[in-house]
Amino acid sequence: MQLKIVFNNDAIRPDLFGGWGFACLVDNRILFDTGEDSDHLAHNLAAMDIDPRQIEAVILSHDHWDHTGGLAAILDRTRPVPVYACCELSRETRHTIRQRGGELIELEDWLDLDQNLFLTGALAGIHQNNIIQEQALVIRTGKGLSIITGCAHPGIVKIIEVVKMRFDDQPLQAVLGGFHLHAASDGAIHRIVRRFKELGVSAAGPAHCSGRSAQKIFQDSYDAHYLSIGAGTIVEV
Repeated sequence: MQLKIVFNNDAIRPDLFGGWGFACLVDNRILFDTGEDSDHLAHNLAAMDIDPRQIEAVILSHDHWDHTGGLAAILDRTRPVPVYACCELSRETRHTIRQRGGELIELEDWLDLDQNLFLTGALAGIHQNNIIQEQALVIRTGKGLSIITGCAHPGIVKIIEVVKMRFDDQPLQAVLGGFHLHAASDGAIHRIVRRFKELGVSAAGPAHCSGRSAQKIFQDSYDAHYLSIGAGTIVEV
């Protein structure tokens, strides 16, 4: 299955915009998050020869501007599609979805999108001393499981452990997306990397809010199995 990074802090191509946020197109049909900027997301999709009309569903990891900012651009360019989000969405995000014909589906528990795509449902995290709900996407292929995270406010290790509990007999091929470690100490990051290895994560791709220190430490530890993520990156899982 192919993952196309269509929005991230950095871009790997000069014709693509980088910006604060994250968005990943899964299997050329499901968009996970929408970055911070509608115009830049629309530009990146066009530059990568992606027709928004092929998008069948949108997943919002959580209700922060850097993951919902491009939502209007997508819904304006697709046919009516379901939008899978955690409960407790803001009034503004609800309005954006409904005004543009999206079908809002709010999740608390696990949801099987199909036989190989799963949403964790709402996991509680803390952001600026407030509780925030966030979900991750799990992909199952013949190689194992891959997890895509938006910001990992519940804790990147906690998310992996939750997935591991549900799919205990299956290997963890890759974890990629925002790990929210930009303010973490090097010692804390090293402990997280060790836990990744204990949990059997074969490849790691810290992006967006993960921070430069985390990217360097993960890269040093994972070496050839490190996934360098930027707008324009294509990952096969």
